[in-house]
Amino acid sequence: MKFSLPVRFISLVSGPLLFLLLSTTFVSASSMPVLLYHYIGPVPNLNDKARKELSVSPENFDRQMAYLAQNGFEPVTLGYMPYVFDGSLSPSGKKPVLLTFDDGYMDFYFNAFPILKKYNFHAVSFIPTGLMNKNYYMTWDQIKEIQGSGLVEFEGHSVSHANLAQISSARLEYELTESKKTLEAFTGKPVHYLAYPFGASSVRVAAAARALGYVGAFSEQQKRASALTLSLPRLKIGGRVTLTDFQNRLK
Repeated sequence: MKFSLPVRFISLVSGPLLFLLLSTTFVSASSMPVLLYHYIGPVPNLNDKARKELSVSPENFDRQMAYLAQNGFEPVTLGYMPYVFDGSLSPSGKKPVLLTFDDGYMDFYFNAFPILKKYNFHAVSFIPTGLMNKNYYMTWDQIKEIQGSGLVEFEGHSVSHANLAQISSARLEYELTESKKTLEAFTGKPVHYLAYPFGASSVRVAAAARALGYVGAFSEQQKRASALTLSLPRLKIGGRVTLTDFQNRLK
């Protein structure tokens, strides 16, 4: 039987408790794998090595989700992370895992989302707000439909998918502030998490994110996450990852 996920943790806190949350790194009693996906779909141009590296076929993605479902894993919401890390709550014997998807590509709507619904799995989609409704990115109508399922959280990924470590402080504040405001206005929910585009961050970027109200931020370090910080690691799942590789990354 599936356990009941707690409501978004951060939406329940305010005042002094929120300040404490923003200014504290949780000491870990446990850890969890955070999986990072980009494209879920075929590769249009086989000569595009970068796209091949980042693309997981829908068939392989389905096999990976089936493995999670059949082997005691439970994809959780962002609000569940603090409880995992401090060891205060366990998901009824299930092994927690966080599924994250960067960039808001349209194939998330057409390929990944139906599979997530098939298994009733929660996930997080990190959205560069200025790119939506363009080219091969999702439309805002598609995002609204996905949000209505209650399975997917939408969080920050800047406005233009800028390398945050290489831009001016004024531009950095714009990228972090405007994307947060846009997402909050559209979804009607607070945005407290960020995925750094390209995984690029710095002390300056992390400090700016904290000052603007981000509680946690995700990089692309290849290890399990064990504390709520502004440099949360993730395990990248790309096109070359076999099912055996996938199983090993969850250990």
